[in-house]
Amino acid sequence: MAKRLGVGLIGAGFIAKFHIRSWVSVRDADIKAICSASEASAREAASLAKSLRVGDPRVYRSAT
Repeated sequence: MAKRLGVGLIGAGFIAKFHIRSWVSVRDADIKAICSASEASAREAASLAKSLRVGDPRVYRSAT
């Protein structure tokens, strides 16, 4: 089995959602985490990633 790259996004706004939609064309990589001060926005972005089958990211409110 090939190794898969896991990535995280910091921020969950317009640009993050753009990157999530773009991730559909990336092979052997998953979105693993989304960090945002707004937990609601992070959950919304995580839901988008899951619905597009580009990962099942965990949500964080802080990068530390």
